[in-house]
Amino acid sequence: MRSHLLSFHEVKTWFLRLIRHMDNTAHEPQSAPAPAAVAVVEPPENEEQYVEWAKNALGVDFTAHSVKNRCETNIQAISSAFQQTDFYNELTQILQTAEEEYAATKGSGLLMSSAEVSFVTKPYESVINKSFRKNILENEKFPSAPEGGWVTPEN
Repeated sequence: MRSHLLSFHEVKTWFLRLIRHMDNTAHEPQSAPAPAAVAVVEPPENEEQYVEWAKNALGVDFTAHSVKNRCETNIQAISSAFQQTDFYNELTQILQTAEEEYAATKGSGLLMSSAEVSFVTKPYESVINKSFRKNILENEKFPSAPEGGWVTPEN
């Protein structure tokens, strides 16, 4: 355990580096294959329509159990790896120390509660939602791929 308290900036910088590292090592980056032609000119209006569109236009079946299982396995692997880091294991103590020091100097609490830190993962549905947002809602080039390529469970 460190003998000094990390500054907020140090914690934030370390955390962002860790997330980038985990994102880069969790899977090999792959570009989704570009569809030969996008048959639908009008973008899907909601996630339900998007799931069908993605199946036809991108060859991605979000309803396939294998796709869901692979995403959930990756999410759990990243979660587990993060929860085993020294940073995560020391975070509760770091926050408690920061709370005590802040209260001693400012006369009020820094945090809303002193509860233990917990790590919560998003459900598989958020993968579909992100793909829909990036590929359709935020894609000014639709029906062409967005900047950086199609966002799928593969990347």
